[in-house]
Amino acid sequence: MSVKLIIVQMGDPNPPDAGGGTGGFGGVGGFGEGAAANASQVGILNGTPTADPVLTFLYPYDKTVWPRGILAPLMQWEVGTYNFDAMYIHLTEKNYEYKGYFQKPAFAPQLVNHPIPQSVWKQLASSNEGEDVSVSLTFSDSTQNKAFGPINETWKIAGAPLKGTVYYNSYGRTSCRTRTVRSLAIRASAAQRWRFAEARRARSSWRGRRRATTRAAACATP
Repeated sequence: MSVKLIIVQMGDPNPPDAGGGTGGFGGVGGFGEGAAANASQVGILNGTPTADPVLTFLYPYDKTVWPRGILAPLMQWEVGTYNFDAMYIHLTEKNYEYKGYFQKPAFAPQLVNHPIPQSVWKQLASSNEGEDVSVSLTFSDSTQNKAFGPINETWKIAGAPLKGTVYYNSYGRTSCRTRTVRSLAIRASAAQRWRFAEARRARSSWRGRRRATTRAAACATP
């Protein structure tokens, strides 16, 4: 016998930190999570949305394969000239379904990114048996009394956690001390960004790469 877990949430009962730690809001940056959508917004989001090709995912990429044991991704999208005030996150796999309704985060000038709640991300990964994860986002504009979207992607959950350290480049981030290329790292054991100097000590063979364009000072936040 199999059981499918269906979770419906208005906001997140266990929101992440407010950005004081490494990596900003919840360790992944962005504007943090929005409050629970109100009844009017939920009604709009549950209606028939209007499709618009302007609305597209920027991150994550379609067909992304996620290792287990990492932080939930910060979803980002293109909104064009829209000024959305709420969103509906719908995640579906064989044994798990999530429906989350959020307002625009308080600090956000526009609703252009939002994380998946970490507890939801853990449940999603733990319930996955190798099948695809369907991701759907719908947005509301209460001034027009209309919903827009959905935008859709399909992800995979790997069968094992991330091991070792992933190195990557950050280009021209305003959070850096200067606008240059910087080599950073995600260490699996901490599931967060680490300063390049720390990453260099963790893997001495990386020393010397990108030396002409990379400096030891690292971004404090994504």
